[in-house]
Amino acid sequence: MIQVGQQLVGGRFEVVRKIGEGGMGMVFEAIDRRGGARVALKTLHHLSGRKLYQFKQEFRALEHIQHPNLIHLRELHSEGELWFFTMDLVEGADFRRYVRGSRDSIDLLDTGQLLTTLDSDAAVFDTGSPINVESRWHGPADGSLDEARLRDVLAQLVRGLDALHKAGRVHRDVKPSNVLVTAEGRVVVLDFGLIAELDGLRFRPAEQGGFSGTVPYMSPEQALEKELGPASDLYAVGVMLYEVLCGELPFTGHLLQVIQAKHRGVFESAVEASSQTPELSRLCDRLLSPQPEARPSADEILGILLGADAPATSAAGPPRRSALFVGRESELGVLERAWQGVCEGTAANVMVVGEAGVGKSALVRRFVDLREASNDDLLLLYGRCYEREMVPYKGVDRVVDDLSHFLQRVDGVDDLLTDDVAALARLFPVLEQVHEVRALLESAHRIRNPRELRRRGFAALKGLLARVARQRRLMVVIDDLQWADADSLALLGELMSPPDAPPMLLLMTRRPSRTLDKYGFADHLLELRLENLSDDEVAEFASSLGVGEGSEIDKLVRETQGHPLFVHQLVQHGGRDEVSGEIALEKMLLERVHTVPGAVRGLIELVSLAGVPLEIDVLAHALGVGFADGLEAARHAQLEMLLRLENRAGQSLVEAYHDRIREAVAAHLDPGARPSLHKRLADALEATGQAAERPHLMVRHLDGAGESRRAADFAAQAAQRASQAMAFERAAELYRTALDIAEHAPADARRLRLALADALSNAGHGIEAAELYLDALDDVPPDRRLELRHRAAAEFITNGDVDRGLKLVDEVLQSVGVAPLGSTLTTMARIGLNRLRFSLFGLRRRRHEGPDAEPMLRRLEIFSTLARRLAPIDTLRGFDFQNRELRLALRYGDDRQLACALATEASYRSSASTTRAITEAEELLTRARRLAEGLDDPWVDHYLAVQWGIICFFADRFCAAVDVLEEAIGWFVEESAGDQYIVNSARLFLMFSFRHLGEVRRGTRYFEEITRDARRRNDRLVLTTLGASAPSYFLFVDDPGRARHELESAAWTPSADTVHLQHWFHFAARSKVAIYEGRAEAFLAAHEAEIRKFTRSPMLRGARSTLGSHLWEEGRLVAAAADEGRSQGPSVRRLRRLVRKLRREDSRMVQLWAGMLEACAHAVAGEARECIDTLEIHIEAASAIDMKLCEITMTSRLGELLCHTGVDEARGAELVEASRAWMEDQGIVRPARITQLYMPGFARVLHRAELVSL
Repeated sequence: MIQVGQQLVGGRFEVVRKIGEGGMGMVFEAIDRRGGARVALKTLHHLSGRKLYQFKQEFRALEHIQHPNLIHLRELHSEGELWFFTMDLVEGADFRRYVRGSRDSIDLLDTGQLLTTLDSDAAVFDTGSPINVESRWHGPADGSLDEARLRDVLAQLVRGLDALHKAGRVHRDVKPSNVLVTAEGRVVVLDFGLIAELDGLRFRPAEQGGFSGTVPYMSPEQALEKELGPASDLYAVGVMLYEVLCGELPFTGHLLQVIQAKHRGVFESAVEASSQTPELSRLCDRLLSPQPEARPSADEILGILLGADAPATSAAGPPRRSALFVGRESELGVLERAWQGVCEGTAANVMVVGEAGVGKSALVRRFVDLREASNDDLLLLYGRCYEREMVPYKGVDRVVDDLSHFLQRVDGVDDLLTDDVAALARLFPVLEQVHEVRALLESAHRIRNPRELRRRGFAALKGLLARVARQRRLMVVIDDLQWADADSLALLGELMSPPDAPPMLLLMTRRPSRTLDKYGFADHLLELRLENLSDDEVAEFASSLGVGEGSEIDKLVRETQGHPLFVHQLVQHGGRDEVSGEIALEKMLLERVHTVPGAVRGLIELVSLAGVPLEIDVLAHALGVGFADGLEAARHAQLEMLLRLENRAGQSLVEAYHDRIREAVAAHLDPGARPSLHKRLADALEATGQAAERPHLMVRHLDGAGESRRAADFAAQAAQRASQAMAFERAAELYRTALDIAEHAPADARRLRLALADALSNAGHGIEAAELYLDALDDVPPDRRLELRHRAAAEFITNGDVDRGLKLVDEVLQSVGVAPLGSTLTTMARIGLNRLRFSLFGLRRRRHEGPDAEPMLRRLEIFSTLARRLAPIDTLRGFDFQNRELRLALRYGDDRQLACALATEASYRSSASTTRAITEAEELLTRARRLAEGLDDPWVDHYLAVQWGIICFFADRFCAAVDVLEEAIGWFVEESAGDQYIVNSARLFLMFSFRHLGEVRRGTRYFEEITRDARRRNDRLVLTTLGASAPSYFLFVDDPGRARHELESAAWTPSADTVHLQHWFHFAARSKVAIYEGRAEAFLAAHEAEIRKFTRSPMLRGARSTLGSHLWEEGRLVAAAADEGRSQGPSVRRLRRLVRKLRREDSRMVQLWAGMLEACAHAVAGEARECIDTLEIHIEAASAIDMKLCEITMTSRLGELLCHTGVDEARGAELVEASRAWMEDQGIVRPARITQLYMPGFARVLHRAELVSL
């Protein structure tokens, strides 16, 4: 509940007083601190799904319409459960009092006192309601009718309604209290709570039955719930005119009597009831005709009121749908093919991209019209994004509104809903108007974790749309996606992502200015670029507009370059060169600019020079006028289609309506005036507090004003602020600008270049950062050179240039008195020596603070960095540096350094996966935690959490690993952007945990998410590691082609001189694809040498679980090759050798793999009974450690054997069906192929089982 004095939207709005209240909501006066304007603020008493639906419809009906005789709605806001919208605060009298009262006796009301009339007078009625309609108003006894005033305000009212009608809307509640007249005589139509669209496509009234409106003023067709058009609103104008002419309503009595009288047209004629103004009385009688077609049109009414010379009415916004549509045959064909795929049961996502005015919405509307004409079962959910809405998920909010409307009316809604829909209703409260959803919400457990609520809500919408799409042909249209918020784009990315994308057509439009790549759209989206019309299409379009001469059309084609908007404007406004007489678009545009008032023209010039959208308060300051005058100038320019007034993130922004307008105006600005305009804009940005928020713009205008030194200083300061806010990409761009825009002293230039390098490093551009660190070596004092080499080495290693990084490591080590890296044998010997020391002397702390402490601490920092950076690349060397780090930390480190070193040691030890190793790792981590307890350092706490998650993974506790790693990753991502290498390692283990747990859907979503993030940051290590280590996620959705593409397009490949983890990941990935595609035998024959190299590699032997993975990979490859014809005997013997090697490992996960290969060996040998027994045992083993995918694929093979051998056909069939159902539920497209991937080698035993009796 809003209270007087309350501040909203972070203090932007201050509530001053309550000025109106009704049964549904309240209206307040508020101060908009952004510019100081007084506004009316309307809100709901209580939030419910149905009331919220109506409330949003009221705002959205006028969202893109501006006219002086329609109330200007400003912004729709949502803050938690509080919803409100703002509008102009206008003072005036209602229609009746204004035209019947004397000028001195009119009491001025304001917007709020009139805007609540919907709650009292207009309602949803049942036709049996015993309501009496009486003549409740008479003009004051001494009031005289001022005919001139009446004609003027009636004409304004008709113009406003006509503008509404031309925008495709019908008001449905026109009455005196909804028509306000200001003291200056301007009519303003209010209250659009019952508005509807003429075509009914995108708006559906919120009432549940009966009819709605205010009975005395509604038309007979509205009372009978028939189709409505503009004539319905004009009927209400006739009732209002009758009231002021005759002093009473034309129809009174019981509700049904009134409706019947309206339908029959039975009332006392205004000509007879009033002796005043016969012409207006005759007009009144015609307006009250029961037949809509018999009522006069808006143009005819204006002709009667103002005379034959009355100007034609004009639209106030985008015109409603028109039958005029030309060309675009190829684009319609693309959409038709996408729709055919939907009809066949597949998902299709299409983005229509084009600049403003090129016809994106027209194309979509045309396609929708064609589909509606041919598909009776089409369900269309329509949404549109506007900048003026500051509500959660505004990109899909209207779609969910439409969905809630559908759910209220569809039969069998319970079959469409699941328990998770309650989470969706938390995100979209409008769904509460669906009774069944409300019931689920009341019984559902309240989810307190916002990220979990969001995840479940996203999944619920995806599932709900999928179930709806199985009942109806489903099309979701979202217009103007360039204004969507990040949450909406994330939700749409989830809806599009396979393998369970709803089989619907998701058809969106956007301008080309905004990139959506980071949301993963590109992978699942067909982008349809909409270019200008062809010459023939322009000719057809121009002819339809009345231009018929061939030469004229040719000139039109040439000048407009096929842009539909300019074709229309040139035809409408003209535009010819004075000398040649030819059509000239630029001349027409400039002439239109020069005809507007001076303040409007000045505003257009400032916007054109800026080249980007600017806030109203900035432009008003630059113009030297107040906010209100600046806003009015912007509105004037918008009505002329020269500027566009929008609202983005709560700010009123102005931009050129089209680039051609901006370019024409900017090109013809007086060169001598440009510096002054730049200076005014820079001063305005600073005065309004926008300079810090828009540093690039500030720098540009300062430079344009000739103040390049000031511009460079400002860029450097803004870059520093951006870095502090962890906006590293922005910081890097600003540092570059500061370096480029002015000359700097050598020390200042060096400082800026190093700051740029730090920003690039934190932004994920490590190679570029490393080069800058190296470039600065000659310009820094000797004590800094070591630090810069160290940083450069770390960046090269992490970002793919491992060889160069390791060479720098040698230089760094030598500079601190440490021997270079040496060979692999040297590294292994050093590791062995350090492990022996730890074994003999333990890990007791021996604190030393002698004179050698400082250089040792420098070594400790270097060893620590290299241990972490090398861990996901060169495990052996990473382990070496970790050992050295631990030795120094025990002797010289503080509690923080020792805690981290112990935690790293713990995770390295756990990689052996033995019972002893896990126990030792847990003890070490416990010791590290005790040290961390006294530090109160969140970084250390979460670093230890990452190491604990890794230990849980190697201990086969995958559920615990997921819980711990997710929380720790979230903290590092949000709070410690410079530690991406820690996040990368943690994410890899999290993804492996998802796969082992069989959480295919969740794992696939996570894989897509981190891939998008890595692309956004240009993180080549992550992209390579993901592309090489996660092909299973592509195979789950039956897309081996994409798996191969990811492998072939790896961002970098480690050096071939040594074996790195990425080499093995790459091999394992190619092996999986080969098995999946049935190429195992050829792949095995071609890669025997590579397999032996990995088996002997110290890197794999040092990480025992990785060696186990390799042996399991090799075994599956051998078994799959046997299925493809490789000799049985050698294959069985090789498999059993691999099983014996795996059995030596003390790890439940590796023991499970041994059991799976043992079953494969029995299968290749044709030993069905032994195979069944082995599977029975190891299915239980897989279940015990939650390795669900292994369990399911073994279960599937067991079922197949039980069926084919006849041992237990019923149980076998049940197991096979349960396995298939589980895999399909997880989004696995081809369960049989995934079973073959995990459990190959069964072709022989399944074939022979029919002949072998057990």
